[in-house]
Amino acid sequence: MLVSFVVGVLIFCLVLYVLEVIALWKIFVKAGEDGWKAIIPFLNIYVLFKISWDPKFFWFYLGAQVLGGILASSENSFAMTLGSLCSLGAFVLTVIMLYYLSKSFGQGAGFTVGLVLLQLIFLMILGFGGSSYIGNGYEIAQIEKSGTSGSAGSDPMGPSDPVVNSEPVAPSEPAATNETTDNNEPTA
Repeated sequence: MLVSFVVGVLIFCLVLYVLEVIALWKIFVKAGEDGWKAIIPFLNIYVLFKISWDPKFFWFYLGAQVLGGILASSENSFAMTLGSLCSLGAFVLTVIMLYYLSKSFGQGAGFTVGLVLLQLIFLMILGFGGSSYIGNGYEIAQIEKSGTSGSAGSDPMGPSDPVVNSEPVAPSEPAATNETTDNNEPTA
């Protein structure tokens, strides 16, 4: 009885993992990454950080996960508390990364809540839905926060060329005149 239960749980977990790989594969292809990177467990999370935020935060996430797991298994209550705080930090980094992943596909904070609570379903929506990858979510959020668009948003002092953000001006036709210059030639 117990063996069949364990086998059933393992099969269920394998099906969930395969569905997640399929969703991540589609997301990676939309973001211009190789889809096969979704199969490898730590590489897929690294790529998620890369397309949505910054890969250096993946290393903080990984360190917090590993340290949290090691310290939480300790018998010392202080080490267990530190391990729990590390795990909480990893969860916070995950939520932030999921927010920027939402922004990367033009979604908002409500979609982030869906990614946190029903991750597999919302990853499927990102992968198979009509959303397209519009760029790194962190950079998009910074542009939205500053209220500018394009590359001018990276300079806090604004564009160095004041013409960059102005509307194009249509060339005007010169007025036809019959005035003459000093040498009696008509001007245009």
